[in-house]
Amino acid sequence: MTTSARLLLAALVATALVASGGAARQVAGVRKDAKGASAGKGGDFGRADEAADRVSRPFKSLDGGWGDSIPWVQTYEEGLKMAAEQGKPLMVIHWSEACPYCIALREAFKNHGEVQKMAAEDFVSVNLQTETLDQNLAPDGRYVPRIMFVDPSMTVRADIGSGYRNSLYAYHSDEVFRLVDAMKKAKVPLKTEL
Repeated sequence: MTTSARLLLAALVATALVASGGAARQVAGVRKDAKGASAGKGGDFGRADEAADRVSRPFKSLDGGWGDSIPWVQTYEEGLKMAAEQGKPLMVIHWSEACPYCIALREAFKNHGEVQKMAAEDFVSVNLQTETLDQNLAPDGRYVPRIMFVDPSMTVRADIGSGYRNSLYAYHSDEVFRLVDAMKKAKVPLKTEL
């Protein structure tokens, strides 16, 4: 395959990825160099079957494995905006793929019917593998897993925790009832004075 044919194929792959919503992460996968230099030797983007493999890989969705029936938002800022607009609390899940406690909690969360129903119907939800700049989301430190709630009035609900003394906002996979209780408390809006 000629270099120009490979460039055309790469452009088509990138266009297909952009159209399907996987643009930023997957298009970056076509190129290996952060400066935008093409992969391979002499501008060679690789074989056509490699590009086809990139297109056929499943895209990671916003649910991150926490439940695909929940309408997840992409960023904390987007979540704050939607929570205020919809009058629903925001649930912020901080986690990491490298954390075995996070993975266990994710499985328990995904398989718990009441948690899934409340998250889908009563909350704006975001799961983050990076920290936000909002220091209020880490009142007792930055650790994972950590679940915080934000009232539609934009107040972080530091009063709602798991009940553990050493990690107030950590939830464990074998005690999902604590998360259910916290979610029920978070559904009750704060009273705001005028």
